[in-house]
Amino acid sequence: MVKTLFSLLVVGLLLFSPVLADEPPAHGGYQAGWGMNPNNWQTATGCYNSGIGIYDPHHGGGGGSWVVGYEDGCNNPIYIQYDNITLDLWIEMYMIQTYCFTQYQWHRIGNQDEYINFYICGTVFSNNGQYIQLMRGDEDLDYLHFREDIFGRTGRGRDIPITWHYAWGAYDHYNETPPDCEDIPEGDWHEIVPNQCGNLSFVIPEPCDHWFCFWGQFHLLYHENDGHYGLVMAGCPAPML
Repeated sequence: MVKTLFSLLVVGLLLFSPVLADEPPAHGGYQAGWGMNPNNWQTATGCYNSGIGIYDPHHGGGGGSWVVGYEDGCNNPIYIQYDNITLDLWIEMYMIQTYCFTQYQWHRIGNQDEYINFYICGTVFSNNGQYIQLMRGDEDLDYLHFREDIFGRTGRGRDIPITWHYAWGAYDHYNETPPDCEDIPEGDWHEIVPNQCGNLSFVIPEPCDHWFCFWGQFHLLYHENDGHYGLVMAGCPAPML
C-alpha cells in the first residue's frame, strides 16, 4: 500500500515537474540520472599534452600564441589547441525522515465519556523544503473506521471522527532534541483537514533539520458501541518544487 501511494504521488509530481538539470553519469554499477545512486563518489580522469610549442610574439600574445606545427612545410603555423578542464558537481536532493510512533492501540471497557489524544511525531533532514504528509489509504483520514463488533458483525457501529492539528519547528539535531508533543504550546498548533486528495499535508519551506508533529483527537461516547475500530495511513514526504 505504501509503495502504491508513493508511486501515485510521484506520478502526480511529474505532471508539474520543471525541466531537469543535466544528470550525473552512471557510476559504480548504478545507472545515470538523478536519484539513481545513493552514494558519494568522485573521479578524476583525462590527461593532456600539448607537445613542443614555440611562442609566436606576432600572433597577438596570450596563451594561444604557441606554435606546435605547420600545415604546409614551414608555412601556416598551427597554434596550440587547449583541452577544456571541466569541473562537474552534482548534489542530489536528499531526505531522512523519522517517525515516532507508528502504531497506537487502545483498549477500553466502554463506560467512559472521554477524549483520546495521540501524536505522530518525527524529524526530517533535507537540503530542500518538504511537504510533510499523512497519506490516505483505502479510508478517509478523518475517521476511526468501525470494522466489526465483538461477534464479527459489520455495520453496527459508527465511524468515530478524528480532528487533526500539526506543528513544526527547526532545531539543531547535534545539540538539541525535538520537543515532546504534549509540551507544545496550544498556540503553536494549526488545525488541518484532508486536502482534495484526501491527505493531510503541510509544507516546511526551509531546508535543513526540522521536527514535526501531527496531533489527532477523537471522542468516545458514553457507551460507545463495542467492537474494533481502525485506520491505516502512510507517512510520505514530497519535495517542495
